Amino acid sequence: MAGQRNAYLDFAKGTAIVMVVLGHAIQYGNGASYLASEQHYDNPLFRFVYSFHMPLFMLISGYLLAFSLERRSSRQVFTSRLRRLGVPILTFALLIKGASVAAVAKGDTTFLQWAEGFLSFSVMNYHLWFLWSVLFNTFFVVVIRRLGDSPALYLLAWAGLLLMPEGTLHGVYSFMFPCFAAGYLAGKHRFAEQKRPEGRWLFALSLVLFAVGLSLYGKETYVYVSGQCVLRSEGARYFWLDMLRLVTGMAGSLCVLTALKWLYSRSKENPVTRSIIALGRDSMGIYLFQTLFFFLSGRLSLMPFTGHHAADVTLTFALCLAFSFACTRLARLNRLSNFFFLGGSK
Repeated sequence: MAGQRNAYLDFAKGTAIVMVVLGHAIQYGNGASYLASEQHYDNPLFRFVYSFHMPLFMLISGYLLAFSLERRSSRQVFTSRLRRLGVPILTFALLIKGASVAAVAKGDTTFLQWAEGFLSFSVMNYHLWFLWSVLFNTFFVVVIRRLGDSPALYLLAWAGLLLMPEGTLHGVYSFMFPCFAAGYLAGKHRFAEQKRPEGRWLFALSLVLFAVGLSLYGKETYVYVSGQCVLRSEGARYFWLDMLRLVTGMAGSLCVLTALKWLYSRSKENPVTRSIIALGRDSMGIYLFQTLFFFLSGRLSLMPFTGHHAADVTLTFALCLAFSFACTRLARLNRLSNFFFLGGSK
């Protein structure tokens, strides 16, 4: 039925948002010194999670966009996403920057520096980059769709993003674009709904590519470290890193989606499955509130809790997930809070 939620996609989104919180728990849960040392980049679980979790979210977001564009005009879809994402971005940027006023009181920064940062784009761009990326990619797809919607146009747009000067756009935006576009095209052509005989071979190939990609994944492979731009010194080496990151992310996403589809078909009524579906329905709110959780806990120096790496990650993960889910549910109870914190999403 039109407009009916796809429980399997909510299950996939729920799994992805759990990975997001877990990754951030590994990164931030052991305190400022661990974060500053960048040891998290060498953590095998962190590497596994970060190799695919955001490409997975982008594939799903692009896939869902295809169905939205079938029901409504391009202008209506983009306006809706602008409201649903733009309002929470502004709300949480104000909360995050407002909370950082404590740095002025401690003497870590001047009021003028704080005010300059408050009025800048950096808070919204850095802490909430994923939602900006969804808006950015939605706009690109809407424009390309009006120009003919040819796969060649998406490849041309991606090439243009890769060739833009370093610093013009955050590297994650250009990294996420092919994932988002691939999801959109898969939704447009109903790829996931077709039973293809080559499906098993595609899964096997994706599994091999993912395994190889993970074995080659190093600190420089993270887009947060190396960025994404080929017009710089050693451009060929960075292009190789860009391709390794993209192939690993896409292959890992396909493997995870296939595995989750098999798991979901056999455990639809399982309480754990239903809980993950509930998390998937509130994934945007969880993403927003977990961003606030890690920012505040870092400012207040709440972590590490025990000094034991595994225990701190586990405790941080559980507390953050519970906090973010509870805050999202509370925000939905009131029309005004639902609008400002969640963009009025249902």
